[in-house]
Amino acid sequence: MVAKQVADRLASGLGIGRAYGAIPTSIPAELTPTTPSPVTVTRVGTALKASWPRAYGATGYTLYRRDVTAGETKATAYPYAVGAQSWTEKILPAGHKIEFSIRALRGNRSGAQSAPGMNTVKPLPVVPNVRASTSASAPYTATVSWDPVAEADDYAVYAYFQNSGECLNGIGPRPEQMQLVQWGLGGKTSWTQTYIVDAICVHYRVVAMRYGGEGATPPATRSRPRSPSPTTSSTGRRAPSSGPVTSGPGTNA
Repeated sequence: MVAKQVADRLASGLGIGRAYGAIPTSIPAELTPTTPSPVTVTRVGTALKASWPRAYGATGYTLYRRDVTAGETKATAYPYAVGAQSWTEKILPAGHKIEFSIRALRGNRSGAQSAPGMNTVKPLPVVPNVRASTSASAPYTATVSWDPVAEADDYAVYAYFQNSGECLNGIGPRPEQMQLVQWGLGGKTSWTQTYIVDAICVHYRVVAMRYGGEGATPPATRSRPRSPSPTTSSTGRRAPSSGPVTSGPGTNA
């Protein structure tokens, strides 16, 4: 507007140059919007906020997301266009690396997809005070308990079953040897496993979760739902003993 006023005054008052002319009041509909860059992704609590500079001519933006940690190879577009220059996504797996990119829109035209921005969702800490207990009145069972973790919405329990010799020698499992035995516990802070008939020593590991993303891996906790006995049943499984049952911290290889 200032440039127009200066040009018009020079042309009309001093005869220098030509008048600026009318300023367009709208952008042509067929204009292809530019590609805004870069996309900046910042952590906001447990959410991630993607923001980008304004693209000239854009009336909205298609937002794309890719979960790098989950191994996604292609970014997925959100179903609806974003009218602002930022978007905060709250439902994201804890500890996952997430990429965001955008494409500017105008009518039925769209610009090129931008380069992505990436950040890591706030991770969850190690579950504190995990312990396993047994009871002589309830053989073949073990109860795992733990203290709650703030911002977790679920817990996953992993287990590794050992024979008596391994248990007595204090040989613990490697993390990749443990199998997922329970999830979907919500806010519960204990779980009881029953019908433990194939092992005398069980190692447990509890991991906090948020929207499917797992927190840091804690050391295993060991439980002996049955005491070791030299006798075996007709199926080849070690038979239960009437001796004491114990529980205590496990070891990791």
